[in-house]
Amino acid sequence: MRATIGDLRYRMHEILKALGRNGRVSIFYHGQLKGILTAASESSAVRITEHPLLQHEAVSDTS
Repeated sequence: MRATIGDLRYRMHEILKALGRNGRVSIFYHGQLKGILTAASESSAVRITEHPLLQHEAVSDTS
């Protein structure tokens, strides 16, 4: 689906319906593509304790 900034304001219901059907919504501003909205997937949730950025090993003191 293609949407403009005005569509985001006035037709959000239609945009949410498209996302509910696992669609992609391309956002245009003055004719230029500014972003793409995709539906959130249920399986993308990661527990905070399992996040790769938080996985660090203890630093040993070598002094």
